[in-house]
Formats: sequence, C-alpha cells, structure tokens
Amino acid sequence: MDNRLHNIIVPWDFSPSSDYALEQAIRIAKVRNFNILLLHFIKHHTKDNTLLNKLNQIASDAQEKNGIIVNALITQGSVYKSLLTEASKPDTELIVMKTDGIKGLQKYTGSRAIKMIKGIQIPTIVVQQMPTSNYFDRIVFPIDYRPENKEFASVFFQHINQFAPDVHIFLIKPRSIDSTFKKNIANNLNFIKKILENKNINFTIIESDRGNKAKEIIRIAHSVEADLILAQLQRRLNLTDFLFGVKEQRVIANPYKIPVLCINPRRIATYQAFN
Repeated sequence: MDNRLHNIIVPWDFSPSSDYALEQAIRIAKVRNFNILLLHFIKHHTKDNTLLNKLNQIASDAQEKNGIIVNALITQGSVYKSLLTEASKPDTELIVMKTDGIKGLQKYTGSRAIKMIKGIQIPTIVVQQMPTSNYFDRIVFPIDYRPENKEFASVFFQHINQFAPDVHIFLIKPRSIDSTFKKNIANNLNFIKKILENKNINFTIIESDRGNKAKEIIRIAHSVEADLILAQLQRRLNLTDFLFGVKEQRVIANPYKIPVLCINPRRIATYQAFN
C-alpha cells in the first residue's frame, strides 16, 4: 500500500470497537486532509501473512469508501515502543485509539489506554463509541494549579483547527483555599483566556466548588453537552498513583462515553508566542 508518512495513527486489534477509532480518525482526516495508519502489534515474528492481508483489506476498504489515504502496518514487539516509534515520525500529528473501559485489575495497574499513551508527545484522542458528529465543537478544559497547564494549553491550541471551525471552550476553574494553588490557578486561567481571546474563540468559565476531580469534570461535561474533554496526564505515573486512582483514567472511561483528548506534559518552557 501507499508508503507516504501518516498524520493519524489508529492502533488496531481487530475488535469491533477498533472501528470507533477508525471512524473518528476518518472524520478528522477529511477535514485536515490527513493520511491514516492502521497499526497492529504482534509479540512474535511470523511468516503467516493472514493478519497483514486482513489489515490491508480493511485499510483499502476505508480508503476507497472515504477518499483518503489509509495505510496498514504490523509491528513486532512491545506495543508501547512500537507506538512511540511511529508517533515520533515527523508528520504524525495525532493518535486516535479506542478504549473498552477499565476492567478488573486495570483499576489498580492502569488501563491499557493510559499505559499506551504515557510518554507519547503528540495529542491522543481516546473514544468509547462511534462518533456522533463530524466535529468537536463543545470542549471541556479543566484548569488546574500545575505550571504544565500552560504547556498543555499551548499544545492543544496549536491543534485547535483539527476539531471544529466554530468551537466553544468550557473552562473549569476549581476553587481552592490554598493561596499558592489559587495564585497558580489564576495565572493559568489568565494565560489560557489570553490565547482564546487572541484566537477569537468563544469560551465560558465554570467555577467548581468541588475542584477538578474526575466526577466533577465528567458531570460538567455532561451538563454542557460536551463532545470532547481535555485531559493532561501527570508527568509521572506509578503503581501508587493507580492504587489511589488516576483522575485521567476515570475521565477517559467516563460513563457518558465522551471522547477524551490526552496530552502528556513534556517540559516547562517559556510561551513567548502567546505573551
């Protein structure tokens, strides 16, 4: 199949829910004129081409039906390392992947989705069902006290045109009694407001007495009929974090099946482009 670089990666495991991610990727690809790569992982090398032929056929059918380039690739070895390698290629802009929720011990060891995207430096959209519209135009953005929140905003707003021509952002501002947290939250909010105003993006600020806990983020997202929630992953995640419950993991597996866009923190930098 076509060997040109890809812009959207869709991890594929031949389950019915993989179709959710592919359909979401197709809708974005049509808007942005992107290519798609279906990426399947195997543990051990095999000379049997049955899986590759099957994957090539799925890619070919999607390409013919939608008029966009869809490639297929099977990689051997670690799922995480393979995904990281492909995601690091220069023209790759986005990953769209499915999740089947949190099952069994994943509550304590981390969902498959969280494990796969931890450390990847491009935005990742996680979906639980077929897309209901062509665009994400009502987006929930939880503000917090971390300095990485500015980095998260900078990366996201570089990609804003991938989501909708006329987007509305709902900023969740948590209340805090801690003076340092209050100051950091206010700084982050002002930074993000400035970006939104400079880009003429409509936004609403929602103050939350319950902080930005997972339940509150999900509740607000449902109440405003959001079609995308933003989630900034923690800089480091370990077993202890999962034992106490990772907020982003709960948001990703939200019961309303609202898609979630995850971005990993990379570094705390200066943001001169928005000063």
